[in-house]
Amino acid sequence: MVMDKNSITSVFSDLKNKASKSMEKQKGKMTHPTQVANCSGKVGDPGVKCNQKFSHQLKLLPIDNQVNVSNVPYAYISIPARGFGKTNEKGETDRIMTQQPEEVTVLVGKLAKSYERRGGNFGSLKEIEERKISLITNTNEPITEKLYISGYDYITVVGARTFPTEVSLGSAKRTVQLESFFKESQGNQYRFINCGLHQLQLFPKESQKDQAVQRIMVVFQQGYTQKDIKRINDYTKTLGGRIIYVRNKQGLIDFLNQRKEKKRLIKEMVIFAHGIIDNVTFHYQGDNVEGGLFGSKEIEKVHESIFDFDAKITTYACRAGISVDNGYPGDFTEIPDAGQDKSPAQRMANAWDVEVQALERRSSYIGIYGSEKETKEAKEYSKVIEKYEAERRVYNNELSKGNKNIIPPEKPKDYDVMKKRNQDVTTRDLNEKDDGGPIAPNGSWRLPKTGDTPIGLKEGLQNYKSAEWKA
Repeated sequence: MVMDKNSITSVFSDLKNKASKSMEKQKGKMTHPTQVANCSGKVGDPGVKCNQKFSHQLKLLPIDNQVNVSNVPYAYISIPARGFGKTNEKGETDRIMTQQPEEVTVLVGKLAKSYERRGGNFGSLKEIEERKISLITNTNEPITEKLYISGYDYITVVGARTFPTEVSLGSAKRTVQLESFFKESQGNQYRFINCGLHQLQLFPKESQKDQAVQRIMVVFQQGYTQKDIKRINDYTKTLGGRIIYVRNKQGLIDFLNQRKEKKRLIKEMVIFAHGIIDNVTFHYQGDNVEGGLFGSKEIEKVHESIFDFDAKITTYACRAGISVDNGYPGDFTEIPDAGQDKSPAQRMANAWDVEVQALERRSSYIGIYGSEKETKEAKEYSKVIEKYEAERRVYNNELSKGNKNIIPPEKPKDYDVMKKRNQDVTTRDLNEKDDGGPIAPNGSWRLPKTGDTPIGLKEGLQNYKSAEWKA
């Protein structure tokens, strides 16, 4: 039987339809690949394979500067039971593996650590979606490179200089040294700036070739003279720091929040200022006291995301670790709770998702410039410096003549420390006599301690952590 062309086409069309229907029936009986061991892909697709690996890996990159991106926490949160990890020396996460192509979400840095500290949830955190990173697992071991940060900042925040109180007596205004001001000697008025200069030296050294690591001192400018400012600028630069001046609390908030747009993270922040219940006060006396009050509203305005996962905040403001005022000097021996859970320190810990150290008592700056004995020894050390430097000149002169038998002079014990202290006390006195305050090139010799009041509270810096962190 001879078939025409149309008949042949019709037969093949019928066979194709039957085969297609048969395939559809067979497909319906097949199990979804996620339920089949060692299989992945979409059943029915020509490319379906078994024993096929689907994966993805994230690699963090520094922005511009040579920033260390190793040991950054990360978490794949869309895959159950994946746990948490840290990037390797190249900034890479572990490779996430799936049984089929899948979209996975990875958290890095602060957000990953915050998620872990809450036992696998975000709690009251903000700025979440913008920090999530989405990856699609695929064959051939793909890697997604993600720009991470441009640097780490170590910041000390310094309160304004305090002044005596001006009161009106009749038709004339004059400065009256009240009892409260007797405590505000020149050294006290400049204690914050001197402690800030000291703190700069305690931070890691700044990067020499770029801004991967920065030391920064933020100063509330009110009260400092023009000569003060020039000296502060010079000393800060010599100590490897950047100087930023702000006029009020909004200036501080703006500066801190700029870390976000600049893609920088704060590693440590140390505050030197006065403290009253529920507030750090950067303008304790003088003009615009309100402009220096930094309390719960101001704390909430600072972005949580600007602090790194291991950031530490320390405030030496008086009673920053409590929120109950029971008068001066205060006695909590019979009071079980001083409101630590509502204190500025705890509010910072909650809002910024960081660890905070603060004092329950008032701070004491007694001894930050050294004891009377130490100050006297530092002043008298000029003789030791002159003698040793003269011996060094003789030694170097003999070396230049070719005298190889010359023995170098023995360096006095603690010479470097004492030479620096001698410079500090000498320059501090000169600055105070020359239209400024007693600012030392290296700042104070020590950090503040715990005061004696209120009694019944803990001594030393106390630790405060976010209330949402799991034990």
